[in-house]
Amino acid sequence: MADEDDDDLEFEPADAGVAFRAEMAATNFALGYWRHIVAVLVVVLLGFLFYGQYQSWHLGDQRDSARQIFEAERALRDAEDPQPELFGQVADALMAVDARGMAKSEALLKAAELYRLAEQPEKQRSTLELAAGASEGVLAYAADAAIANLDLEAGDGDSATARLRRLMDSEQGFLAQQAALDLALMYEHLDRTADARAVYDEFTARFPESELGDEVRERRAKLGDG
Repeated sequence: MADEDDDDLEFEPADAGVAFRAEMAATNFALGYWRHIVAVLVVVLLGFLFYGQYQSWHLGDQRDSARQIFEAERALRDAEDPQPELFGQVADALMAVDARGMAKSEALLKAAELYRLAEQPEKQRSTLELAAGASEGVLAYAADAAIANLDLEAGDGDSATARLRRLMDSEQGFLAQQAALDLALMYEHLDRTADARAVYDEFTARFPESELGDEVRERRAKLGDG
């Protein structure tokens, strides 16, 4: 009888539980790969450190550039009746500003405008070309569009319209729409009505939901069907 009772007693191994097994697995992993974990943490911490230092340097650099631009324009602010000669001198000072990024673009575009006021078109063009190459987005567009206007003023309508056409094809969103509108208006100015109509039609097909749509349709209607 005792033997039969002993046979009925079966001791199964205790289940350690999911949480315990997971803890042991994590411990084994940490013991096996602790060097790799420490290395990753060091890399992450160094990344945060370098990023913080870069941000600090970048902000300081932009502040210094803004100060240089402010100082370069001081003579213009102090002048009661600025003359073309002074515009040119301040533009030269802005060209000498040691700046990067948007600050550099700002200095170049301001210098180009002052060269225009100083009636120095060659310097204005070269400065705008530098600004177009050093900038991006709206600032680059502003420089390119200004160069197109210089071409138009010089009687080179083909170069002016070709530049705006490149902007229309290469840009996206609002800048592409603005380039298309500027191009159509330039064609109108050149009495190239058929080309203007074609650009307006392309605009409507390409940007059906544009906020400029009403203006484009109105101008297109004025040109008729030809």
